[in-house]
Amino acid sequence: MFGHRFCPIQATYARVPAIARGKQPSIADVHDASPSIHVETGSNTSLELLLKLDTAAYRPFMLKDSHAMAGQDAPAQEASKQRGASKTARARTVLDRPPQAQGWNTTDEEEIALRRWRGRTEVTALEPLEPRQPIFGTFRIRVVPEARPKTVPEARFAATSGGSYEIEIRSVDQHINSCGCIDHRVNGLGTCKHIEGVLAVLRRQDAAAFDEAAREGRARVEIFLDRREAARPALVWPASGGNRRAARDWLRPFLKPSGDLDIDPAKVAKLLAAWPSAPAHVRRGIRVSRHINSWLEREQRQRSRVKARAKFLGEVERGKASFDLVKLPLLPYQREGMLHLAFGERALLADEMGLGKTVQAIAACELLARRKGIARVLVVCPASLKAEWEEQIAHFTDRPAQSV
Repeated sequence: MFGHRFCPIQATYARVPAIARGKQPSIADVHDASPSIHVETGSNTSLELLLKLDTAAYRPFMLKDSHAMAGQDAPAQEASKQRGASKTARARTVLDRPPQAQGWNTTDEEEIALRRWRGRTEVTALEPLEPRQPIFGTFRIRVVPEARPKTVPEARFAATSGGSYEIEIRSVDQHINSCGCIDHRVNGLGTCKHIEGVLAVLRRQDAAAFDEAAREGRARVEIFLDRREAARPALVWPASGGNRRAARDWLRPFLKPSGDLDIDPAKVAKLLAAWPSAPAHVRRGIRVSRHINSWLEREQRQRSRVKARAKFLGEVERGKASFDLVKLPLLPYQREGMLHLAFGERALLADEMGLGKTVQAIAACELLARRKGIARVLVVCPASLKAEWEEQIAHFTDRPAQSV
């Protein structure tokens, strides 16, 4: 048998340890004849029983002893309050911590959770750019990172921290919103910390309006850049309302027979060119994302590079151009590497050591000099390799090299 005395004046709930004797624990008797509790159990294993005290039964004791205890228990009560505040602070600190990332091998859900935490802690205010669209509108935010050491997960976003960004919200439960930051352009998730921060602020400002917007959905036709996986233009129709007939009639020249948006860059360019002169009632019912322009420019540059490469190869076949760009002939795989560097804009050559990466880079520079008039090339390398680069450039070309 185990007895535990507990004063009902100081709390409403008590955790009572018990000892069992080889059978399921049970409360045999609860004595309430004094301002304390005595519990008898017939149990033999350790457990905790949560007992809700009947404060009404002990009201006389509470009234009698309250004044007497007020003076002597004041320090204890103050200490208890401090302990409670400390526990609350520790709990808040735990909630404010970023999700624990598992190195580089993380899931999309973990990456989104990390961006959601960053947005919730860094984005605190926003500027509506479309006052008539309180939820599904365009917002400008300015992120000022905290002046504190960054943890490893936070360091991933150091390059995108700070600055002003424009965010387009078109859904509260799908990752089809837009932001102009680098992270949103390259992560393939369809979201970023700025988007998640705007959603958190909108929810805090007016939870009822946010929930209503989530139920009813957007009211405009949305033409935007879907960055989930590979970036591509997309079109989504409103859930309800809006002048869909007028929007469909205006968009008809830019749609496929199936009704989907024609994502050919030439068609998208025509749509963007026609949009400023669209009738007012059409512009009220359609939103064309401002972030499509960057995709269109990139696609046009990509197509231009593909055409330039095809043109060069065609001239080689007709004998008007040659792969003999350096003093020694290139091997077939080295020719491919040279073309990859010369017509790839931002390119990485990852051949194994000893396969001639240096000569491929020098040949690519020579090709660009002859085809596009490139006059200078900057080679960034360790100081110990400066002499090696100078020697290789002199060995394969007649162009001068200067070490800085």
